[in-house]
Amino acid sequence: MYFLPTSDSTAFKTILVGTVSIDPPNILAAATGDIAVTLNGVDVASAWNINITPTSSLAAGITVGGAWVSADNQITVRFVNPTILAINQGAATFSYVCIK
Repeated sequence: MYFLPTSDSTAFKTILVGTVSIDPPNILAAATGDIAVTLNGVDVASAWNINITPTSSLAAGITVGGAWVSADNQITVRFVNPTILAINQGAATFSYVCIK
């Protein structure tokens, strides 16, 4: 599949790639936990596609529910615990790709 450019399309302007250490909070049963992470170069005035993935397995039951730019130079990552018990993930390294 490919896409043809239109008169109002623009090329990618910025691509940020790297790793970041995140220590999620203790996440209660059937709940989510958000954590803000410094990521220099992102801004709230632009549209960003953010992909963030752990470099090793997370604690059983924990998933990443998404990420968004929450302030200039900051993203917020949502962790999800759909289980019936609280889970404390502990610090982990995550790879990210942010495309503007």
